[in-house]
Amino acid sequence: MCVLLMIFLSLLGGTWSRLELLWILLTNSNMFSIPKSMAFFCNVVPHVKNVILSIMPFSEGKLPAKYLGVPLISSRLLNRDCKVLVERARNRIGDWKNKSLPFAGRLQLCKSVISSMQVYWASVLVIPMGIVFDIQQLIRGFLWCNGDYKRGKAKVAWDDIFLPKHEGGLGLRSLEVFNLALMGTHIWNIVSSKESLWVRWVHTYKLRGRTFWDVRSKADMSWGWRKLLQLHDLVRPFFWMHIGNGLKASLWHDMWSYQCPLSSYLSPRNITREGRTLQDCVADLIETGAWRWPEPWLIKAPNHALIAAPNIDISRHDSMRWCDLNGNLSDFSVKCAWEVLRPRGQQVMWYHITWFSHCIPRHAFHIWLVMRRCLKTQYKLRPWDVDAQTDVSQLRCSLCGSQQDSHEHLFFECSYSSKVWNYIRNLAGMEHVPPVLDDIAMWFIPMANKRSFKNVVGKMLFAAASYYIWMEGNNRLFKKNRRSPEEIRDLVMTTVRLKLVTFRFKNTSRVLSLLSLWKMPSNFRLYGS
Repeated sequence: MCVLLMIFLSLLGGTWSRLELLWILLTNSNMFSIPKSMAFFCNVVPHVKNVILSIMPFSEGKLPAKYLGVPLISSRLLNRDCKVLVERARNRIGDWKNKSLPFAGRLQLCKSVISSMQVYWASVLVIPMGIVFDIQQLIRGFLWCNGDYKRGKAKVAWDDIFLPKHEGGLGLRSLEVFNLALMGTHIWNIVSSKESLWVRWVHTYKLRGRTFWDVRSKADMSWGWRKLLQLHDLVRPFFWMHIGNGLKASLWHDMWSYQCPLSSYLSPRNITREGRTLQDCVADLIETGAWRWPEPWLIKAPNHALIAAPNIDISRHDSMRWCDLNGNLSDFSVKCAWEVLRPRGQQVMWYHITWFSHCIPRHAFHIWLVMRRCLKTQYKLRPWDVDAQTDVSQLRCSLCGSQQDSHEHLFFECSYSSKVWNYIRNLAGMEHVPPVLDDIAMWFIPMANKRSFKNVVGKMLFAAASYYIWMEGNNRLFKKNRRSPEEIRDLVMTTVRLKLVTFRFKNTSRVLSLLSLWKMPSNFRLYGS
């Protein structure tokens, strides 16, 4: 156990006997570890401090002290206090930069490592926005540039990256929003009166009989407490009191109906004028299953008459619940908080075409860019970063040389790519699907989430073909290497066949006929009769 030894001048008491006794107790304690201990001094003159350090084998600690790596401070958390988080992320990315990683590999490292390095800090403190920006800038640079971020290299807006995959994003977490979701844990502990020393201290010294929602942020409050109070408006609609006997739910401040909080309709003066207080619970205003609203309240706030009286059950206690965007009540979790606080977008129809359990990650990332029309084709060069003096109209597709390339042209209206598609489409039973990007997508959408042989292999072929065609175009432009459509076909088929070897398919005549087209071995793994 890490022991932070706080030594004050009053400890000495005029003799060394107390210090010597403390030393004996510490050295004989099983909970004490010298290498993990430090001495902190307050108002101790230098010569006395030197004598103490000569007796005890501690190093002198400097404030702010850290516990489990998190700074213990009561003042505002500054950028310099959190710079260690940025350095950790930068050092980790520095270890990866020299490795040849595709976009899919970088994305996985960003999601599983970099985005998780500050989670412990974020669960304790509200991280300054400057630090959040620096870490996200490192992630953006590593994802798009495999190093330091350079303007114009990102293919998709950063805000869209934070969207879930089914909404067209990559599923990365916004560090700022996830920090707020983690802070929701502390608010949940307070409003649900969790049995802990910190919660009891908050109720005793901070709330003093009031509810969390009744306390307003003030400038003279401590920085950490003020940051929690500033989340009132953000999280309040999702903290609902499930009414049981109505004795714990605040009539004025808790959310127990869609018209709540009722304190927004009536002022404290209006409430006290009728002999009521802000500490009233729901049961105080219900009699025989009906509300007892004073007439002046109904005149001031007519909506009160439309609120249905909750069913009071004296055998059950009121309980705090989390209410999601669909109105479902559940226990709080960080996952639930993230789901309601995260950025939102429109669900995309091509989600299952791009991301599925058997996809090849680098091909899936490429198809994601294709579906978003975010590849750097010649058609998009002008609004991105081409010099104004360049005549874009003179550019031609490096595969066919007939016109500018675009997403629709490359996949697969180009005479070169059309040949590749026509070579392989029958391998997935897609003989009648024309070589047009939108037509192929529309063919997949009705069955995109199914796990049939035709569907899985078709999506793999579509992704592999578009990936290798795009790579061939780049190789012709930058490396002057050229391959025939037949060579691209063989490369696509080899890649997909190697993936198929790891699968198990149902033993049906349809599957067997398709497997024969792939010339799979006779001992291929099948199940069923």
